[in-house]
Amino acid sequence: LGEISPLGSAANPFTGKLLGRLNYKNQKATITADIKGSGNQALIAFLNGGTIKNIIFKGTVTADEKRSAAGIVACAKSGEMNNCENYADINIKYSGNSLSYSGGIVGYTEMPAALKIINCVNNGVITHKSKYNSYSGGIIGYFNGRSSANSLIDCANKGDIVSEGICGGVAGYVSRPNAVSLCANFGEISSKKYASG
Repeated sequence: LGEISPLGSAANPFTGKLLGRLNYKNQKATITADIKGSGNQALIAFLNGGTIKNIIFKGTVTADEKRSAAGIVACAKSGEMNNCENYADINIKYSGNSLSYSGGIVGYTEMPAALKIINCVNNGVITHKSKYNSYSGGIIGYFNGRSSANSLIDCANKGDIVSEGICGGVAGYVSRPNAVSLCANFGEISSKKYASG
């Protein structure tokens, strides 16, 4: 697709369905693009109530002076992501005096969140440079929401993360730890502040 702008925005979020139909070889639909534009950077900038399933994203995501970048969704309020993979490298640089976020699948959730992330994998390298506090995760950077509607299940990170803030192999921050189950990190995680596998 070449260079494209993300789908959705805070004012007009993506609420529909992006479904890749599995073929006889059990293959997912692949989208290849370079993401650049105004606002948060990902295939989908803002998700609220939509469903994304059986999607592979390849390409690059570049976010200069943007607060959030991810492979599939930059910011999510509610919805479901199932059986998705990211191969795109994520590069974010933010010098503002507020939080910034990066994730292989999702950048961050906005309260009150109700998001399910199931059977997703990140293979891309995440590089996050920030002046102020930042959160980076192989699957999600900042998973905020104490509702039982939030879940991160059976996901894996295989990409390396280089951060100047707080980062984790699966998630940089999770407000409800028991929302995460059956997840694993296989990437190398490094940070100037705090890092965990």
